[in-house]
Amino acid sequence: MSSQEWCGQVFTQVNWRGKKYHIQSNSYFEKEGDAQTTVPTVLLEDELWNRIRLGPDGLPTGKVTLLPGLFYSRLLHTELKPQEVDITKKELSDSWLYTIQFEGKRTLAISFEKNFPYKILGWEEQFIERGNPVVTKATLIKTMRLDYWTKNKNEFNYLRDSLGLQR
Repeated sequence: MSSQEWCGQVFTQVNWRGKKYHIQSNSYFEKEGDAQTTVPTVLLEDELWNRIRLGPDGLPTGKVTLLPGLFYSRLLHTELKPQEVDITKKELSDSWLYTIQFEGKRTLAISFEKNFPYKILGWEEQFIERGNPVVTKATLIKTMRLDYWTKNKNEFNYLRDSLGLQR
């Protein structure tokens, strides 16, 4: 995960080597600087999205040790370390709702189709930052299968409208 901000660059990388994850972080923030650490092999929040799409039958539930997502950790400048979470998987009429309850009043709920290709239909994340509730919500509007790598010029902006995206 890398992040470019107005005043500098941050880069974090997680590599699995043997029985541990090796984490390398490089930051322009003086207090953070460059750091390397290891954590035991645990479930990664960032891997859950792929596991849902590949086949959600094996998704863990209950009390699980999990490494929080790199984006969240970066956004809130939290230490990247495993934590105990509580995970539930609830069957709805036409989808599944996979909910992770983290330490510190953070919740991530991911909605996805019951059948292959297990399309992610949306998600909602809630947490407290500086005493204020923060909610991020995303809902799938439409998908298109096309050769997106050739659609990288302004002449293809009309595709944003086709997807229901704002300009």
